[in-house]
Order: sequence, then C-alpha cells, then structure tokens
Amino acid sequence: MASRDMRKGKSGGFRVIYLVLEREKEVHLLTLYPKSERENIDAAEINEILIKTGLLS
Repeated sequence: MASRDMRKGKSGGFRVIYLVLEREKEVHLLTLYPKSERENIDAAEINEILIKTGLLS
C-alpha cells in the first residue's frame, strides 16, 4: 500500500497483513507496518496475532 507521506519509491509504503475467511465471507486486518521499518513478518508473529485476536486458538 503506497503512502503519500513516505515518498521513497516502493519502500515508502506499507505492508498489509490480512486474513480472508471465505466460508464466513470475512476479511480481517491483522496488522500493517511501514516497509521502511522492517522487511517481512514471520509465520510465528502472524500466529501470535491470530491467537491474540481470537482467530486462532
């Protein structure tokens, strides 16, 4: 996702991490962060977010 405030080309945007539950027809925003602060989020962090939000038990 691009950001007008962060004019640094492709690295000036945000990464959006979301979960799509097709059966329930739901989209859940899990997190979003500036690409300039970190490159990737690992699976363990995503699982932690899912547990904290109650989307994974």
